[in-house]
Amino acid sequence: MLIVLTKPQVTLQQRVVQALSYSVVAALPVCLWLLRNHLLAETFVGTRSAGIWSLTDNAERAVLTLGAWALPWGRRAQGLELLIPGIPLLAVVGLALAWGRSSSRSRGVRKTISCLKLSDPFARALAVYAMVYVAFIVMVSTAIRIDPINDRLLVPAFVPLALFAGFLVERLIAASKSDRGWRFGVAFAAAIVLFATSHVAAYIPELRLAAHKGHGYASRTWETSASIAWIRRADAQRLLTNRWDALHLLAPEVAVESLPWGEAQLGAAVSSIGEGRVIWFHGTGYPYDLTELSSDLGLRKVVEFDDGVVFEVSPPDRPTR
Repeated sequence: MLIVLTKPQVTLQQRVVQALSYSVVAALPVCLWLLRNHLLAETFVGTRSAGIWSLTDNAERAVLTLGAWALPWGRRAQGLELLIPGIPLLAVVGLALAWGRSSSRSRGVRKTISCLKLSDPFARALAVYAMVYVAFIVMVSTAIRIDPINDRLLVPAFVPLALFAGFLVERLIAASKSDRGWRFGVAFAAAIVLFATSHVAAYIPELRLAAHKGHGYASRTWETSASIAWIRRADAQRLLTNRWDALHLLAPEVAVESLPWGEAQLGAAVSSIGEGRVIWFHGTGYPYDLTELSSDLGLRKVVEFDDGVVFEVSPPDRPTR
């Protein structure tokens, strides 16, 4: 819509009509989906609890995710300091951008930036959309509880950012040809080679690991999980767990509910399952450890495996062990 509104060769009235038409067509599928949700569940997007991550945490996750798209050394599950090894790539790209003395017609950094034509409406629309979308996701994740910011949530910004990067590359190539800037050509070629080889090198170990152990819910970790095997054999019809996503797929015959993120809501959640069971998987990033709170919640350990612990609600007249 921003691109349509900024088309210079069309009158303002035509731009407004085209932008409104585009907006209606683009918003129609989302509106129909929201209407369907309201008709079936009497809510547009479901119930949401308050956010559990701070603005700083969400901003850091967004930076790590975006940085990992360009710098393969940065992994989003760890700290910002792991982006530091990406400095060589940034240095080479910076050298390519500041090639002021790369030809007999010396430009300088300021003229080099001006030749990028960042005032182009197309480039501005792409950059504005990406920045607004990323800021929107960061603010929403701070206000309400959603999944941690990752590739899936930020992927709508990938295409605009990729097109914006392609626009800059095209302008740099055009400028270097007009100046016969061989130094820029060498620096730019080195940046491309370093970018491609570093990404390939970074993901080869991950691909080898996925080929050996599988990936996601089809991995050998889940296939050989003793906890999952026990759930499939047990007669429990309701389960409260911190990995409801996995159990929903791997044990679909069981009614699975998610443990609350906040410790204060645990008592009510345990009481609501009646004679159901609670299964706690290790290493899921919850802010508490259910094994340490089980006695206070009236939970009795049924069986323990390497990857998880199964509890049941103790009857009121029988003390916990």
